[in-house]
Amino acid sequence: MTKKKKPAADRPVNGFRRLAAAWYGAVNLEGRIDRAVDEITAGAYYADGSGEGDFCIRWFRSGKHLPSAELSVSHDSFSLFKQTDYKTFLARLLNSKNPQPAAVVKMLVECGFKDLTERKRL
Repeated sequence: MTKKKKPAADRPVNGFRRLAAAWYGAVNLEGRIDRAVDEITAGAYYADGSGEGDFCIRWFRSGKHLPSAELSVSHDSFSLFKQTDYKTFLARLLNSKNPQPAAVVKMLVECGFKDLTERKRL
């Protein structure tokens, strides 16, 4: 018995959102206690906004230097990194030296992730 492939509408899309590029980004980043200057959240999302897991990369100010990146993944999202797109992205991320947000966005797009950032308020 062969497994039926789910219809495209029932499958999640690998996507990401960049906070600083979103219409609500400036307000959310302003005055943060953790001093984060940007963040990108990426994962497997359904059309209704729910998802199968995600990870986040945040950039923090560190004196006069470029902001430094921190990767955060919850245990229930570890399985995402078994998938090819995620493996490829992680390998590229690990081979870069302190990548900044624009470079990470480029990596994600090149690995097949869709930009889901809401740039305009609906």
